[in-house]
This record gives sequence, C-alpha cells and structure tokens, in this order.
Amino acid sequence: MNQSNIAVERTQKKTNAYAWYVVILCMLAYIFSFIDRQILALM
Repeated sequence: MNQSNIAVERTQKKTNAYAWYVVILCMLAYIFSFIDRQILALM
C-alpha cells in the first residue's frame, strides 16, 4: 500500500460513516413521527 491508497481508504471510511449517520438520523425522525401520529390518533 502506498500513501494515496491509505488516504483513499480513510476518506471512504469517513464518507461511509457519515452516510450511516444520516440514515440513522432519518430513521429516528421517521420513528418519532410515527409515534407522534399514533398518539394523536388515540386522542
């Protein structure tokens, strides 16, 4: 491995981690919205 391969791998790992962060954030927003709608439906 040379320096450029290591730099590319680090960048890909950061990008991959950020993508999962966004997915989890969207999933939490969806779950919160679903629970909120269920609570409103019970009222």
